[in-house]
Amino acid sequence: MRQSRLLARRLALAVAALVSIALPACGGGGGGPGPDGAGQGLQLVTFIQNGVGNLPLNEVLEFRFSEEVDAATVNVSTLQVRRGPGFGQAVPGQMAVSGSTVLFYPQLPGLCDLSDSGFQPDIQYRITLVGYPEQFPIRNSVGQPLRRTMNFEFRTRADSPSAPLWRDGIPAQQPFLVSAVNEGTLSLNGTAAVPVLDGNDMVLTFSENIDPCTVSDTTVRFFEYQRGSPTVFNVEPISGRQTGFTPAADQDTGNPFSWGPIDAGETNLFSDPQRIRAVLTLEQDFTQTRLRVTPEFGRFPENALCVLELTFGLRDLAGSSLIPVTVAFTTQNLATQTGSKTLTFEAGSPNVLGDLSTGDVNTSRSPGRAQGWMLFAGDGDNGGNQLLPSLPNQPSACTTPRQANDGVKDDLDPNADIRLDTGLSINTCNNVTDGSRAVVWEFRTMRIRAGRTVRIIGVNPAIILVQGAATVEAGGRILARGDGLGSTLTNIGTGASTNTTTGVSGGVGYSGGGGGGAAPGLNNSANYATDGASAFGSTSGYGVLGGVGAGLGGASASTSTFTNGGNSNGGGGGGHAAAGTAGGSVARSTNPFKATARGTGGAAYPAMGGDTMPTLTAGGGGGGSGANDMGTFGNGATGAGGGGGGGAVDITSSADINIFGTVDASGGRGGSGAAGFYNGSGGAGGGAGGGIRLLTPNRIDITGGVITAAGGPGGGGAQPTAGGATINNGGQGGLGRVVMEDGDSIITGQGAVTTLIPGEGQTGFYRGVFNAARFQGGGLEPQIVSDVFFCSPANPSFITAVTGDFLAELPSGASRGAGKTLMLIEARGYNLRTDGAYNSAAPTGWFTVGYFTDSGVGSAPNWVANANPPASDIAVLPSGNSGAGFSNLNTREFVQLRITFYLPNGFGPFDPGPILDQWTIRYTYDQ
Repeated sequence: MRQSRLLARRLALAVAALVSIALPACGGGGGGPGPDGAGQGLQLVTFIQNGVGNLPLNEVLEFRFSEEVDAATVNVSTLQVRRGPGFGQAVPGQMAVSGSTVLFYPQLPGLCDLSDSGFQPDIQYRITLVGYPEQFPIRNSVGQPLRRTMNFEFRTRADSPSAPLWRDGIPAQQPFLVSAVNEGTLSLNGTAAVPVLDGNDMVLTFSENIDPCTVSDTTVRFFEYQRGSPTVFNVEPISGRQTGFTPAADQDTGNPFSWGPIDAGETNLFSDPQRIRAVLTLEQDFTQTRLRVTPEFGRFPENALCVLELTFGLRDLAGSSLIPVTVAFTTQNLATQTGSKTLTFEAGSPNVLGDLSTGDVNTSRSPGRAQGWMLFAGDGDNGGNQLLPSLPNQPSACTTPRQANDGVKDDLDPNADIRLDTGLSINTCNNVTDGSRAVVWEFRTMRIRAGRTVRIIGVNPAIILVQGAATVEAGGRILARGDGLGSTLTNIGTGASTNTTTGVSGGVGYSGGGGGGAAPGLNNSANYATDGASAFGSTSGYGVLGGVGAGLGGASASTSTFTNGGNSNGGGGGGHAAAGTAGGSVARSTNPFKATARGTGGAAYPAMGGDTMPTLTAGGGGGGSGANDMGTFGNGATGAGGGGGGGAVDITSSADINIFGTVDASGGRGGSGAAGFYNGSGGAGGGAGGGIRLLTPNRIDITGGVITAAGGPGGGGAQPTAGGATINNGGQGGLGRVVMEDGDSIITGQGAVTTLIPGEGQTGFYRGVFNAARFQGGGLEPQIVSDVFFCSPANPSFITAVTGDFLAELPSGASRGAGKTLMLIEARGYNLRTDGAYNSAAPTGWFTVGYFTDSGVGSAPNWVANANPPASDIAVLPSGNSGAGFSNLNTREFVQLRITFYLPNGFGPFDPGPILDQWTIRYTYDQ
């Protein structure tokens, strides 16, 4: 009983004397009391909550003073309520003064997470009452200040079942609905037709405070139960508004879910009630509790029987259930209406599906607009099998990709060693990324963890496009080496030699690298070992034996006596950025039958754009070494196979590239020669280093990394057991190329890299500012796919979009040519389900709303409605396009957008593309 009286008293004080928390500080008149002035000055008698350790969150703080308090001196500066532990954040609330009592009402929450609540659970709070000698203290009614500044503390309750956070506002009473009004004046639950206006809402007042966590669309249910005739306009006698329902006399007043018998022209269109999507806003303090129900569309549905159900799931702060109640009303019948939905492309309007989009919406470089930028890093979707490349296209006609996108962006983050296979046959179609015949993988992110190895195999160069960050962690490896050993990590060619009549094969070049030359077997008429093969990017073409960059095989030898041992020639090393060195060719025998000395190193490729490697190039293979055939005694020595050339790999990212582990495209080591008693053979040549490109407009960090395109070492020659012959080692493979381009040409960690071959100042090394000239538009046009958004009331008919509906622009330099397409806008629709959500299982196809072309005026591109661009302009429309015509979305209340931007070839990543700033979707409807 005492608690109820105390609450009533506090509420009366709040209603009678609330003082806004924002009142400025001000002082009253009168002199100070003097520190010890007996009987003078204001004193605090008690602060009731002082030292409390489990204060409810809706506790009203009460301060009792020795005499009447001047309300004008009580404000946020003189009565400070601050949150710990720093006690710097003020608590929102209101203050009330009545005579000698001051109350502080903390702000009550409208949100379930209590982020708007004055008090939070399990927090220490500090109270400061400002008094003498401060200039602006709390004063009594005659201007005398509080005798001294005082501090107090208390702590709020922790959230637990045994100690509820809240004190029951009205103990032992269920909350109930007090009133329900529209537009602040019109009582609902009556017979009057309610107006349909922009800003329609319902304001529900409750008998006490409501727990915000119980306010949801499951406890506050808003439905349309019945529709009146759209063509019959009865005038409702009470409100004077037209309605499609029968007169009120026909109403079944005992049933709020029906407006009476369904007469001619009236319809009940739904087998189940149709949910009206609405925003619920709880507004409450210590004097009243209101729930505002605002239709998401902005107005009530017209010509409808609307029913609002408040269920027992609504509870007060102490957990008592609401007395359930139903509010029913009809809305006026309007003639056919024209509505609109304006999209501003800011946060939330519309939301963008990141996994399906590659363009920018409301980003730092495209604030408040949708915009296309060059996509040099692909779309992040590599198709159904991450290990297979998606590009380039393959015959016939180069229009069929190796694997098509599956609509899901992929992340390269293997949990075991993997191989990326560029294929067994040489590409015959250029890709659309850099115009080369490299194959292309596309990922959203790349992370090669410690202990994981990605081996690139196959005959073609590899491009790995990454939309986000690309990282090789310390201990992780990407290998495109010419060692011919698959996933094995030893960097040795396959030319290990034995005495055999079958000969020895050369090392295999991977990822575009040339293969190493083979060695002849014993009793073979070949005068020379096989030359190495040329690689991708060499002027002689790929796979040509002895072509530019390929090391030549060493000469064979034969002896007819065994007084002195003999040795055959070493093979020449492969060439790339630098030429390979020659194999050894001296002291083959004192009396041999021998071929002309041979084993020349492969030549360097012509200059590649000042070492920028605009097209990926790989290393040539090393030549094999000759055999030494004893003939009569069968005691010959087989030569060795040359090392394979290093492959070519590109990692291109639109974000940062971090190489803390290994990227290795070094050439394979030449095989070592074999030896008999009187016969020896030379070592084979090493393969040339391959090509590595790291490209991003952002940042490259190679701290602690190993980045190498070193040439493979030549194999060692073998001296006969009998001695007497100089060893002919194989030639060293030439250096490959390393190209690094980022936003400012400064490579982070270059001074702290573990291995960088070639490095600064060496042939084959280049670093510079990211240059997009090598890219051909990124392999696809940037595209934006929106989330599904609620667009209109029931059964809309969409109006053909016209130029005035858009704010669109073509920045300078972004044109594909006069009259060419800049942007294509498509949409698809979804029906409204009875629960207020959209039917995701049954969308329409993508239908073209229209497209923009270059008019010659950047601020006013041409708009072509309800048509697709001609095939001569856009040969392939986006996947899933079902034709043109906005009207194909009629009757669908939910819409999803797809905007495709078309950019000119050679467009740079820093060049702004076409812009769509705003679109107003227009439609008609009539219930």
